[in-house]
Amino acid sequence: MRARLNGNDDGITLVELLIYILLATIVGTIVASILINSLRVQVQIQDASAAAQGSFLAAEALGTAVRDSTALSESVLPDGTVILRTRSLDPSVESTTTFGPENFVCYAFASTGDEIRFTTSDTAISAADGSAVQGWTLIADGVQRTAPTNPVFAVLDGGTALRLALVTELGDGGPQQLTTTIRSLQANDPVTGERVSTPCF
Repeated sequence: MRARLNGNDDGITLVELLIYILLATIVGTIVASILINSLRVQVQIQDASAAAQGSFLAAEALGTAVRDSTALSESVLPDGTVILRTRSLDPSVESTTTFGPENFVCYAFASTGDEIRFTTSDTAISAADGSAVQGWTLIADGVQRTAPTNPVFAVLDGGTALRLALVTELGDGGPQQLTTTIRSLQANDPVTGERVSTPCF
């Protein structure tokens, strides 16, 4: 016995199938485009955030070292690297009432190319060895000068203050400029009236 086919059970035609495929392709393309753009924006935001975080980290580290310093020293190497050295109160003994040599630590920061690097020591840190700077801890990358003749940091007022001036590229967000002056809160030696730099430099 043969079943009679109902006219409504014919299925879809080739033309309808092609239309469905075309619509699915268009929708898929739109979704993929939105996803790719979202990922691109996310990467840009992450890059900008990392760049900004590096410059603020450098500013915070420099601020702590300079505010707690009894002396600052700036050196410029032949390759243009600027090295800042400080003799600063050791944060781990900040609550002490005596300020002997054992309560201080030597910090050094280097502005080289588009990087700021950092190191610390209980003894003097050489400002003449540019090759050693590459072994220091990287705290900021993508840092530029505010102008070709302006160093990223410069010692002011006889070693009692530091001018920090830098520009960080934030991808498509454009550059972000950070300019500030940080002053030492430590007094001069009460006997000599001078800034105390030994044994750091």
